[in-house]
Amino acid sequence: TDEAYRLLDFNQTAQPSLWAGDRNLNHTIVVGTFSKSYSPGIRVGWGILPPELITPVNDVKGNIDFGSPNINQYIMYEVLRNGWLQEHVSKLCDHYQQKQNAMLDALDEHMSTIDHCSWWNPGGGMYVWLTLPEIIDSAFDKPLYQATKQAGAMYVPGHYCFPKQGEPVQHNTIRLSFGQQTPAKIAEGVKCLATAVNSVLSIA
Repeated sequence: TDEAYRLLDFNQTAQPSLWAGDRNLNHTIVVGTFSKSYSPGIRVGWGILPPELITPVNDVKGNIDFGSPNINQYIMYEVLRNGWLQEHVSKLCDHYQQKQNAMLDALDEHMSTIDHCSWWNPGGGMYVWLTLPEIIDSAFDKPLYQATKQAGAMYVPGHYCFPKQGEPVQHNTIRLSFGQQTPAKIAEGVKCLATAVNSVLSIA
């Protein structure tokens, strides 16, 4: 499981890791990073693996990155040793929740009147998942993305977030990020997206 955003839980409900169902760690690999929950530049992650996988995974890692950033690891060691992580994470959660709320408010204002558009409150992380009418394809080379870009906004097509096997890919989905922009810019971007969606629907 990838737990990169798990600590960014705006409700601080401490949802259990999927690892909780495999206490002997015989069938589960858990990976995480402090780059999302502490600092984007820290570039320090961690992993919990079955014992027999530790050595081969370390070997592969060493061949890929030629060693870990020692000073960054030392910084995180001090953060954890002194109990500073949770206080900082709480501040980040407050910060990102304001941005999330700005995006949700903008979606309610500009997209709630568009039939077959849906989204939900993620309650954490940095993204809102948006589902559009089935006749719309959100891919980079399709009219919606071009219209959105021309209107002044960008998004990640949702099909990049689906696995190669399993659940069928939904090409009418979008991953919207509220991580970087200000609340005002987020609202402006959602308005641009709504304009683009309506434009594409009008000629569909």
